[in-house]
Amino acid sequence: MSLRGLADELDVTHSFIQKIENCERRLDELIFAYICLAAGIEPSQIIKKLYE
Repeated sequence: MSLRGLADELDVTHSFIQKIENCERRLDELIFAYICLAAGIEPSQIIKKLYE
C-alpha cells in the first residue's frame, strides 16, 4: 500500500502519514490500530509479537 493509499484509506492527508513515518509525529494507539486494520493486520497480533 502506498503512502497516499494509506492516507486515503484513513481519510487523512498524506503528509500526516509521512510525519509519522519520519518520526515527526507521535503514533498514538488509535492511529496504530487504524493503520493495522487498513493493512489487513489485527493490531493485537503486532502487540503480541513485541512481547515474544
